[in-house]
Amino acid sequence: MAESLAEVGSAAAGLRVLVVGQGERAAARCAWYRAAGIEVLEGGPDDRQELPSAALYDLCSEPAERQRALRQLLRRRHAAVLVAGPLAATAAAAAHLVAAARRQRCRLAIMGGTRFVPAWARLQEFVCGGIMGAVREVQVQVTSTPGQAAEAWSAAMNLGLWLAGDGVPVAEQTTPASTSFLAGSARIRVAGRTDGTAAATTWHVTLVADLGQAVAATVYDLGLPGRQCRDSSLEVTLGGRRRRLELPAADPAGNELAALLIRQGAGLPWLALCAADRAASLLAVQEEGARKVSVTPFEAS
Repeated sequence: MAESLAEVGSAAAGLRVLVVGQGERAAARCAWYRAAGIEVLEGGPDDRQELPSAALYDLCSEPAERQRALRQLLRRRHAAVLVAGPLAATAAAAAHLVAAARRQRCRLAIMGGTRFVPAWARLQEFVCGGIMGAVREVQVQVTSTPGQAAEAWSAAMNLGLWLAGDGVPVAEQTTPASTSFLAGSARIRVAGRTDGTAAATTWHVTLVADLGQAVAATVYDLGLPGRQCRDSSLEVTLGGRRRRLELPAADPAGNELAALLIRQGAGLPWLALCAADRAASLLAVQEEGARKVSVTPFEAS
């Protein structure tokens, strides 16, 4: 985004953010909010009392604490809640949270910065503009640190669906290392692995369409504002001609927060985020794909 932190702070003046959690992510997000001039409250993972009132709740804690905070916040009307990591452990639990948010008219979304990565955003422009024709396949490969494995997996599914054109996802199969599903005319394949020696998460995307194909790659960690993408590349082949595109430097998580705060301050709907209902539907697709793999031909008949 072109907006400076000062512009973000001006647009979101008067907003107060509660960051729930400890550790690297919570510290990075608190520092980013404060640099933008946003008032920040902090809640540690051992807090059991009622969470204080805020304009925005940013849940960066571990899964168990995050679920406790979510249950509390979704009893309030019109709460605005950001979640770092998977929405829930199961599709049923995620659907329950989505229903609760809808009843209370709460805003609930998953953070990560995925759609603000220049390589992905530029590639999606080609898709939306019809330049590449109908998308037939999207492959997303992620090598993550062990601590980001679950989050990277769900983000990769969301990324694949977005690049395919946001059709209704239909499960194919899911294994511990991969998942595949359909969306409109496209097949999305996600493969993930962990690397204990990795300093950051590495992403590779291959997109195949009727009129050409593209290969993109970058290195970035989900949800950590103040950090630039590294080693980014995008190569598009159209009409047999290969073209390597220049990509700007970017702080995906910081740009995502900036866009969100500006719209929150103006009372507008959030854009370019993974909404809770979308995250829940992708989790359901993953679970259905795992069930299909476990069914033998005899059982299927």
